[in-house]
Amino acid sequence: MGLFDKYTDLIGKKEGKKEQQKPIITKQETVKKEEPKKEIQTKKEQKKVDEKPKQPSSHQFNPLLSFVKLFVMIKKDFKLLTRSRASALIVLLGPLAIILLVGFAFNSSSLYNIRIASYSESYSDLSNSITSSLQDQQYSVTKVNSIELCKNGVKYGDYHICVIFPKDLNIGNQDNTITIFVDQSRTNLASLITNTITEKVASKSTELGISLTTDMLSIFEKTKKAMEEKITIVNKIISDNSDSSLKMQTAETDLKNINLTLNKADFNFTDVDAKIKAITDKYNLSLVLINNLKDSVESLETSVNSLNAQIIDAQNSKAKTIEDIANIRKGLSIILSDLNSLRTSLNNVVLDINSIKVTKAGLIVEPIKSDVQPITQEKRHLSFLFPTMVVLVIMFISVLLSSTIVIREKLSLAYFRNFITPTSELTYMIGTYLTNIIIVLFQLGVLFLVASYFMKDQLIPIALNLAMVVLAIASVFILLGMFIGYLFKTEETSTLAAISVSSIFLLFSNTILPLESMPETFKGMIKYNPFVISEGLVKKILLFNTELSMLANSIYILLSMALILFVACYIARELTKRSI
Repeated sequence: MGLFDKYTDLIGKKEGKKEQQKPIITKQETVKKEEPKKEIQTKKEQKKVDEKPKQPSSHQFNPLLSFVKLFVMIKKDFKLLTRSRASALIVLLGPLAIILLVGFAFNSSSLYNIRIASYSESYSDLSNSITSSLQDQQYSVTKVNSIELCKNGVKYGDYHICVIFPKDLNIGNQDNTITIFVDQSRTNLASLITNTITEKVASKSTELGISLTTDMLSIFEKTKKAMEEKITIVNKIISDNSDSSLKMQTAETDLKNINLTLNKADFNFTDVDAKIKAITDKYNLSLVLINNLKDSVESLETSVNSLNAQIIDAQNSKAKTIEDIANIRKGLSIILSDLNSLRTSLNNVVLDINSIKVTKAGLIVEPIKSDVQPITQEKRHLSFLFPTMVVLVIMFISVLLSSTIVIREKLSLAYFRNFITPTSELTYMIGTYLTNIIIVLFQLGVLFLVASYFMKDQLIPIALNLAMVVLAIASVFILLGMFIGYLFKTEETSTLAAISVSSIFLLFSNTILPLESMPETFKGMIKYNPFVISEGLVKKILLFNTELSMLANSIYILLSMALILFVACYIARELTKRSI
């Protein structure tokens, strides 16, 4: 077949079966002949395209096709995600790990290992009783030697609360106020501890109030019984007094009825004397005179008998009166005995009433009072939140910024060239560290400049100590961010890791929930959280103006962390260098 036999169908010609002799064609002629045939071929193909039937429009919605495309896109995204195992682990397992840790750490409503410092010039039985009631599995009480030690213990974090008892605390004292000092900067913990302590003190106060009320009611009941018993005695005294009065009245009547009057006319001694004289004078006893004398004697005898009867009646009245007086005396003795018994009972009632220790209504209702005082006189909420805000800004800026700078350096085109230069690795690391430090300190300078408008008098005296502590804190978090940057290969993974680590530090701190709500197993590890240590340092300097010498242990821990992270960064950089 000829060179152009394959185009015969396009021009509509059919070749016969007879073979023809192939002409000899030069290369130039071939090129010239191919050009018009190519044009013809193009026109034919265009014509065929035009003659093709119209296909349905691609803009019409096909649900099945759309679902397939969506499935393919999702599959593609998962492949992209799982292409980097580190990214997949951080995205998928990071939130689960955080939730799991938070669940284990805060799965309780109790507080653990709350340390209480107490002080009193002289502890009484009541003070010791309250101290014992405060001490249980969650609370431990330590008696200190002065108020200053008690307060400073709360300032420096040795104790959570300071309790000051009055000297010789007793329910009969006028001043029974227990003073409680708390660290108001730990807002979430201060309210919990204060409520718990005040509830325990209030419970003891209620117990004492119930005891006082019970004693008073017991005394009142005893007084009531004594009064009921003595009312019988009083009634008996009244009855005996009435009987004695009646007997006295009877004796008085009997005495009034005694007739002791004598009628001298009944005793006619004059006639008798005259007659006797007449007889004596005349010695003549006439019958008439004798009869008259006899009559006079009989009359005298009658008068004497009457007088004798009156005397007998008087004697009888006297005896009866004496008997009545004896009975009255006996009744008076009984009345006197009853009165003495009544007096004794009344004295006992008075003694019982005097034995009531508290006679004021306010002290009965609330025998013990509690007064909660902040350990610092600072009352602004900004002062309490500012230390946490400063450390939070340092942590997120330092970790995210340093990790981003390191990962971008690794992804830059000049990264390999930097490795082959004669510059040491320490120089590169120190340069990256100083770059981050300059940026972080600049941002903190702006922050403190704004804060000085509100807390100028508070910031200026502590500026030097605060600057040194802030430098140590920023160094730890910058080196941590650099380590994360050296550890991962992509910027997205590094950013996720930096945010995850910072979030874990934030969650396991006093910012959201107090560390005292965690079990001791978790708290033993969380106390080395750099965010917790940094927050404590800044708070003690800002709020309590604490000297650096008092904070040496915490500063040494931060510097040790910075040194360990620096070594880890160097090792990670060397491993990265080998993987290039």
